[in-house]
Amino acid sequence: DLVDRGMAVGEDTAAAARTDAEIFDSHGLLSGNCVMAHGTHLTDGDLVILSERNVGVAHCALSNYYFSGRTLHVRHLLGRGVRVGLGTDVAGGYSPSMMDASRCAVIASRGLGQTMRAVKEAVGVLPKQAGAPEDGRVDPAIDYLHALYLATLGGARALGIDDKVGTFGQGMEFDAIILSAAVGNNICIFDTDGTEDIFQKICTQGDDRNILKVFVKGREVVTNETG
Repeated sequence: DLVDRGMAVGEDTAAAARTDAEIFDSHGLLSGNCVMAHGTHLTDGDLVILSERNVGVAHCALSNYYFSGRTLHVRHLLGRGVRVGLGTDVAGGYSPSMMDASRCAVIASRGLGQTMRAVKEAVGVLPKQAGAPEDGRVDPAIDYLHALYLATLGGARALGIDDKVGTFGQGMEFDAIILSAAVGNNICIFDTDGTEDIFQKICTQGDDRNILKVFVKGREVVTNETG
């Protein structure tokens, strides 16, 4: 790491101590066209730079568990004005599914919250209540709705294409999937389940078996005949 920061070629300690974001920015590499992966080692100073440069961050929660050793505090980044979308890191985990990535993002956020509380308890400082802000930051926990945002509009904003996709607003391109809990035999629906209950079950239990149709720019490109 020190070699990457220039220590091996005689740069001074101050220059070598710069963060990756600072180095990229000093070379004019950060802009609204950039999507930086992971972001688990970003400092608050880095977040100021990313926000000012309108840089997006791809949150790859499962890959972070395997390789990073850290978990991204998604809500902290969003609160600092950084655009965050969801990623799979392709080979950085066991699944390229965005639905799996959404669930991993929720699990990672809950694990981060538990770790933060455990550290406070270890040093004798207990949080005021479960879910209370700690160290001036919002609680890191997200739910399936937050994850849905990251996978849709959040991703579109991170890519700088939220004027085209990410919502079903008038004039937007119709990039969408139609899902059903009634197919696939992998989701149990009870008579007492309302629309919100069924939607949550699709988000938390659904997979490609529940996809009926896929549309790209309004054109149907996939049809599940068994649905």
